[in-house]
Amino acid sequence: MKYDIDTIAKERFNIVSLREHQRLVINEIISGFTKANGAMIVVLPTGGGKSLCFQLPAIVADGITIIIYPILALMRDQSAALKRLNIEHCVLTSKSNKKKALLDILSNKAKIIITTMESLTNPLILTFLSAQKISLVVFDEAHTVISWGESFRPKYLETKRVLKFLKPQQVLAFTATLDSYTESKLCELLFISKPKIIAASMNRENIIYHRIRSLFPIMDIVTLLKASSTRPAIVFTRSRKRCEQLAILLSPYFKTMFYHAGLSSEKRLEIEKQFYKSSDSVMCATIAYGMGVDKRDIKTVIHYDLSQSASDYLQESGRAGRDGSIVNAYVLIKADEDSPLKNLFLSNKCIRESLINLMGKKLIGECQGCDSCENKFTQAWGEERILKAARHLPLVFNTSSLSQYLLRKKEFKGIKKLELDNAIHILLEEKKLKSIFSKLYS
Repeated sequence: MKYDIDTIAKERFNIVSLREHQRLVINEIISGFTKANGAMIVVLPTGGGKSLCFQLPAIVADGITIIIYPILALMRDQSAALKRLNIEHCVLTSKSNKKKALLDILSNKAKIIITTMESLTNPLILTFLSAQKISLVVFDEAHTVISWGESFRPKYLETKRVLKFLKPQQVLAFTATLDSYTESKLCELLFISKPKIIAASMNRENIIYHRIRSLFPIMDIVTLLKASSTRPAIVFTRSRKRCEQLAILLSPYFKTMFYHAGLSSEKRLEIEKQFYKSSDSVMCATIAYGMGVDKRDIKTVIHYDLSQSASDYLQESGRAGRDGSIVNAYVLIKADEDSPLKNLFLSNKCIRESLINLMGKKLIGECQGCDSCENKFTQAWGEERILKAARHLPLVFNTSSLSQYLLRKKEFKGIKKLELDNAIHILLEEKKLKSIFSKLYS
């Protein structure tokens, strides 16, 4: 059967014009309705309109579509979007009304199931669904099948067993990033046959990448986000404790909130709603928000702690600019930073190209903006003031007396002497003070 996907997109999803990659993916999925054991990996950048790629085929499919998400925030996002479009669906979680959901499925009221791998492996759910016709099983944020399945989400490693029970016509894996290791592991865990891969460029042209050799990270953040045009913003860190501390330290300057996996689901939902509605707040978050709410107007992403992989960084920085506007992503490179990506951001090679190369791909065309291509580092807060003091009185100060002198200045109010001493030592190690502060070397 032939479907007019442009008419369906307009009438059911209020989409006037499909993007080229959306059209390609939707047609490929629909053409697979007449086949068995369909397999596809779709790589679309954050903000690339991937949800429509499986939503539209889901509403025209004969059978049920099961969409598997890694986090509740994404499930809520998807459910809210379908409700706005008056598309019947059910949500299966540990807390949902399973009896009502199953009855909706039996009565053909709901053809789309939104769930997690943990809920899907429930024996009752699995037995029930195995008796139904399953057209599509969709894994959104599919890279987490590997990265989380091999660490704290072991149910993901049962995926192949579950799929044998369900016998779907097609298995689809959607992700914003895909390296060679993730590709091979997805093939091993999800697919019976070799999947077709459709990949748009991972290059987010509207994101400008910056790096800062940070001496005073809090003040760097304050400076970067001072203008209201730079907010709403997200500050990423790897530690739950630091996440909360950052929100407290930044609260005198901005409306702040913090988000991490240690919060109750109710609290996370409350924060998601607050941030979604806000036009000027700063969210301090761990990677738990790296795949967070579909907030399209985020203007700035700052990494207080650098991500552990290129895939994670592209996911997290990709939270910004989903509305297509030009946005900025900053990395604060501190002396104690231990990320494998540290040298990438310190080098003179294009940041954009280096990140995409680490994903096993090549940058098509020229870089649309990064500090490396401009042969610079974004100015760190306090650096110029320290250099200026040493430049004017190079023979008077040692490290301790220079910091004592600066602490009397208005702009360093609230800065601790130890922080200032450390900043001076960093500038010495980077040889920025060597020529103008020579007495420290005598």
